[in-house]
Amino acid sequence: MSIPKALTIAGSDSGGGAGIQADLKTFSAYRVFGMSVITAVTAQNSVGVQAVECLSPAFVARQIESVLEDFGADAAKCGMLANAAIIDAVATSLASRRVEKLVVDPVMVAKSGASLLEPEAVRALTTRLLPLALAVTPNLPEAEVLAGMPVANRAEMEEAARRIHALGPRHVLVKGGHLKGDAVDLLCNGREFTAFQASRIDSDNTHGTGCTLSAAITAGLAQGRPLGEAVRDAKAYVTRAIREGFALGRGVGAAPALPGGVVMADEQTTAPDPDTDRALGKMSFMEHLGELRTRIMWSVASAGVGIIIAFFITDPAMRFISRPLVSMKTELVFTSPTEAFWTWMKVAMVLGIFISMPGILFQVWKFVSPGFTSTRRNTRRPSSSSAPSSSSSAAPSPCSSSSRTPRTFS
Repeated sequence: MSIPKALTIAGSDSGGGAGIQADLKTFSAYRVFGMSVITAVTAQNSVGVQAVECLSPAFVARQIESVLEDFGADAAKCGMLANAAIIDAVATSLASRRVEKLVVDPVMVAKSGASLLEPEAVRALTTRLLPLALAVTPNLPEAEVLAGMPVANRAEMEEAARRIHALGPRHVLVKGGHLKGDAVDLLCNGREFTAFQASRIDSDNTHGTGCTLSAAITAGLAQGRPLGEAVRDAKAYVTRAIREGFALGRGVGAAPALPGGVVMADEQTTAPDPDTDRALGKMSFMEHLGELRTRIMWSVASAGVGIIIAFFITDPAMRFISRPLVSMKTELVFTSPTEAFWTWMKVAMVLGIFISMPGILFQVWKFVSPGFTSTRRNTRRPSSSSAPSSSSSAAPSPCSSSSRTPRTFS
């Protein structure tokens, strides 16, 4: 049995809400085998970050080599990379191993607006890592840094996405969670945009949502889903996670990794939400009626085709049926032409139903197997929560040569 494998390269959150911990929980929820490369270790809780220790770039590279040379990875993501030296080591290792499905969550700017990477590290990110990415997932402050322009509305999001795309990634997902009103996230492939829109969820329990979103996209890619579909499912997953978020300590609450991920979305016990249901592919009562009507129409069509075929083979069938009677010197005798006609019709109908039975049974199976009929309905405009941010409030960049100031990430 082949098991999808996903790799996360990020920092460790001792509070368990973000970073490596959030990524691995999300991989598990998606039923993807998760592997990890740790770039930094934080002493962190819901209130903030008390200390940060970065690993050496050489050791980070050694972790990547150890994982990929044995297990390989169907997809990978990068989160907190801390400094330019680690970014360079990660980029070199990933380029040598030709990881095609790479999601980069550019943990650069805190929700407060404070920079989390020095200019040197930002340059390393844009020149070394982004050209390797299948997708990069900046929030609005991060998009402003990458694009070198203010981003405060839909038109500026589109222009920022174009500029970031020119840096080398094949796709750019600009998250609009910092805008007012409904959350609109834009996925750009350099030619066109796909919008992911949903009503905003009023919640303070959003720690780790940026990590969770990029990890969910990575898990979907590891399962072989196209990027657009992986983003759609990831947004629906994060929407439900934010809705079910909770406060564990005195500070910002967490958006939990949900047991079973999108695979077990039908088992949720919270109040139904139309936006999330549509994004997850769940059907309403009227959609079920429409599905039933479609299956009945196809069944009738199958029966009709079977009966038409039967009309052409009824005469040979009648001769076949009467053959044993001829051998016993007995004949089929009809009292009138009407009786002969109706006998012929009955044989034709029975043969028609028999011929069309596989098609009818197939339509019944399609209707009673929702996993095969409803989970791929939505294509262009899935729902999501307010776009997750990839980092929370913190002080400037950690692990640099000039500063050991703690920071947080999510």
